[in-house]
Amino acid sequence: MNKEKLFQVAFEKAQNQSGSEKPNGIVKYLSNKLLELGMNGYGASDRTLLRCFNKYIDGKKEPVSPKTELLNAVSQYIGFDSYEDFVIKNNVQINDDSTMEMVTRIVNQNGEKSIYLENNSAPINIS
Repeated sequence: MNKEKLFQVAFEKAQNQSGSEKPNGIVKYLSNKLLELGMNGYGASDRTLLRCFNKYIDGKKEPVSPKTELLNAVSQYIGFDSYEDFVIKNNVQINDDSTMEMVTRIVNQNGEKSIYLENNSAPINIS
């Protein structure tokens, strides 16, 4: 769900900026933009991005599992510090195939922000 949302926002931004309606045009624009921003080389080939488009936008069954570096780069393209930052600020579920599902909740107590993870009673303070 969170990767889907990330790529939906990124491809929508790329579509709006490029003016292209075709997947190949949108993907090429995003790939070039990541390269301009110094974020390419993180598994962001046109082919990988097209597979992400097909999976997360068109709903096709594509064998793609974006690397963390690509998720971070795409998150930065849409204005976040990292993929983790995107997840936290959008309050979406972290659910990777290889990890347990965690739900974050940010609570502001006495001017300090804390993250509460599901199945974890102690808060993690963040700055």
